Amino acid sequence: MPRFTFAALGGENYDQEVISSFYSKFLKPNFGVIEGELDPLSVWLDALKHDHTQSPENGSKGYDSLPKTEIICAYEGDKCSGRVAGGVAFDFYPLSKSVVISYWVVGQEYKRMGIGSLLLEKAEQHCKRHLKLGSDKQLGGMFLETNNPIAKAMLCDVMDPFQRLRIFASLGFRQVDIRYVQPPLEAGAAPLHNTLLLCFRPSSTGCVPRSNFLDASLVATFLTELYQDCYSSFDSQYDSATDSDLQTLLSPLVQARTVRLLDLSAFFKPTTAGRGISPLGVGRCLHIVACSLTLVATIRVAISYWSKAVNSKV
Repeated sequence: MPRFTFAALGGENYDQEVISSFYSKFLKPNFGVIEGELDPLSVWLDALKHDHTQSPENGSKGYDSLPKTEIICAYEGDKCSGRVAGGVAFDFYPLSKSVVISYWVVGQEYKRMGIGSLLLEKAEQHCKRHLKLGSDKQLGGMFLETNNPIAKAMLCDVMDPFQRLRIFASLGFRQVDIRYVQPPLEAGAAPLHNTLLLCFRPSSTGCVPRSNFLDASLVATFLTELYQDCYSSFDSQYDSATDSDLQTLLSPLVQARTVRLLDLSAFFKPTTAGRGISPLGVGRCLHIVACSLTLVATIRVAISYWSKAVNSKV
């Protein structure tokens, strides 16, 4: 098993050459297939250049409320080797003390070595060490957006969405129980209604006894931050209070105390082939079985009447 080291690429560790290499070798081949899914390199360089680890302890409210972008890379050997095995790119939202994982990739030759889970762990450690989490040093949650595998409208994807969901489930992610709508990432794009919001709660947060739930106010704060960040990148006049999609998401959270985290296994049904089918497929199977039972019952009734008719003639 190779030895791996991990390093951040943003802020005080800013390295344009390494960021450009990671973008071209990992992000573009895996996430640049669908138009609009991956921001241009210039956007990444600008976001990562800002040194978010050196902000003053009593910095301005405006600065502290801005999301911070970071990439954690895994190297085979040490960083000097230049052999990048994978990486995770994420944004930290300070008001909810939460992380959104935007891109997460492991090189083909390094899969099944545990690098994916290690990258999550390193991302959490980086936030605790360098970003303002308060005295408890706890993350509100680690979120990511993914395609809903049973949505009929989702026809274009770079990989099997069921397989992707299985990977997330194996790493401990669960579905946030809301009707999630992903905000647009660029001008002219429409919000996506065929997406799921997943959450990972690290065991080190001390939230294990309530791991089936998230605080509703945390989710509301996070969603507001996320929408504001996405829209403000192309709409300086954006007002979250008038965004119907966001307000629809926030409405049930106002009176709620918690939001459930759902087990992703509900999306799968094991088969002898070791693959899975969606709940929609299960529903169709049950419908076929029900129709078959009805047909059998109808045939039995018909045979009964026919037998009686024959007997009466005899």
